[in-house]
Amino acid sequence: MLQIAIAAGVICGGIIFAYFIAIDQFRAAAANGGLAPGAPRATFVKQLESLLRPVSRLPAQTVIQVRHKLSQAGNPGNLTRATDFDSPPRDPALAGRSDRPADPGG
Repeated sequence: MLQIAIAAGVICGGIIFAYFIAIDQFRAAAANGGLAPGAPRATFVKQLESLLRPVSRLPAQTVIQVRHKLSQAGNPGNLTRATDFDSPPRDPALAGRSDRPADPGG
């Protein structure tokens, strides 16, 4: 058992030693201006879209129909949007106020 504990201690000590060396090198590179942020990489989906863009051209009318259909995706049962009603949208600042006159009966 003692041999296993010594081996585990040596391995942990080596990992900690390597960690501190890496921190030291990182700080030295940052102090000398050698550390530059990497350019943002394009994701796989973006790369695929850029490759397929010339192939997947759709007519303008089809694009409009598809966009409209996708905009309704979060609308289960094709519920009417609030902007389709005849009344104007309510001002949130007036949420506690009533547009009707006070009830004289109570």
